[in-house]
Amino acid sequence: MNNKIQSFLERVIGEDLGQGDITTDHVLESEMCEAIIIAHETGVVSGIDIVQQLYDMLDQSIYIKVLNPDGSFVENGDIIAILSGSLKSILHGKTIALNILRHMGGIASVVSKYVQLIEHTDAKILDTRQTTPGIRHLERQAVIDGGGINHAVNLHDIAVITQDHSVSNRTIIDMVNQIKNQIDHNVIIEVQVTSIASFVEAQQSACDMIMLYHMTLEDMKVCIENNTQNKVLEARINYDKDTLITLGEWGVHFISIDQFIASSNGLDIEIKINT
Repeated sequence: MNNKIQSFLERVIGEDLGQGDITTDHVLESEMCEAIIIAHETGVVSGIDIVQQLYDMLDQSIYIKVLNPDGSFVENGDIIAILSGSLKSILHGKTIALNILRHMGGIASVVSKYVQLIEHTDAKILDTRQTTPGIRHLERQAVIDGGGINHAVNLHDIAVITQDHSVSNRTIIDMVNQIKNQIDHNVIIEVQVTSIASFVEAQQSACDMIMLYHMTLEDMKVCIENNTQNKVLEARINYDKDTLITLGEWGVHFISIDQFIASSNGLDIEIKINT
């Protein structure tokens, strides 16, 4: 089991169960049951692998038969998985499992919609670091399950020169060179630009990627058409269906969307107990 996942599950088990489930533990004895995890709306499954690890930590005798693994497209009424074993143990993990599946499934479903809109182009949906504190690893996995691509894990993973760094009065070229001279050359350097002028300067630098950051659609088109140095281009936008499709068709390499994780609704999923 991944150490991050194990630490996360230990934390949420302690958070939800505390010293024990005083209701379940005092009402039930050794009853056995079967339960189904069922979708009540159309979407993409994400988190079922983590739920399997959750129940493995709670009670290794719980058997889970997965019918729709992570990344599967489901519709209302589709069964995602069947659980068999101790009713006590299944109830101990029920709320945690639902929280994981609903949250991750909601993100995966939103990403999948974006991916489908631009699947006729070469553009890819890229995630951002605008994630929920403490569960970035889960949300990044949900992006993958939805068909998107992970970008920077953290601030040490990729060098991104933003507008905030420009207060140093150094040019983009100088900042890129300063970073390149001090870090591993395998580390990607991306420059965030907000104007055509800063895009032209970034093109002249030794950066690997250029982020067209919330520029007007017209200015983004100029940048894409004049990418003479063949830099990898990322467009950062607020979600708009037509803008997303247009940018993909214009030939941008990646599209990242602000706040799509925070604004995604949980996927409607139920764990139904059959005793």
